[in-house]
Amino acid sequence: WDVREETVKKDDAYIAFLSEAIADCGILAFHRMVPVTAKIAKTNIPGITFLRNYLMKDGAVRTNPAAQDPDVERPFGTVDDEFQVMFFFDENENPIASISNFSCHHCVANCPEFCADYSAVMAKELKKHFGIDYISLMLSGCSGNLNHFDHFAKDWTRGATKTPRYVQIGKVLAENAIKLFGKAKAVSLDSLSAEKEVMMLKRREVPKD
Repeated sequence: WDVREETVKKDDAYIAFLSEAIADCGILAFHRMVPVTAKIAKTNIPGITFLRNYLMKDGAVRTNPAAQDPDVERPFGTVDDEFQVMFFFDENENPIASISNFSCHHCVANCPEFCADYSAVMAKELKKHFGIDYISLMLSGCSGNLNHFDHFAKDWTRGATKTPRYVQIGKVLAENAIKLFGKAKAVSLDSLSAEKEVMMLKRREVPKD
């Protein structure tokens, strides 16, 4: 993409509007806070996310090789297809929101327009099931080496269909979230914690040629 100044114009009016809109979202969220309880569940959803780095027969590691490239030796890494969902309930035990996590690049919608991709489709499907006020927040897992292209299929899009791929993925995630709803187990919200692990990795050298 060409992002030189002569092709991308700064819209000061839009930036001013966007800044106020983002602030308004924070203010509204603050005033709408309610006591909640939470439940969490997880499952694996194979066949959606695939590795995009592959070890070639010449020893090189290549990103997004051609579909069914005969020079591919094997995938370079492992796929994380775990899908996690935390559901939130109000004081009357009504589901009001969820936070979900899945590892796949948010670049499935192949169009020049702005698009919220598969997470927006998932959110719309969950609103249909739980109600129009239901809020769905999607977190992108470790997806630096994962996208929706199956390089061992005949084509990267895994077969041309009338339904866009990002819509398919969003609906599959929503269906799985709804299935997990009945299996979710209660978790304590008295305190929040996090774990961190530092890993030292050797930088891959890029050949000069």
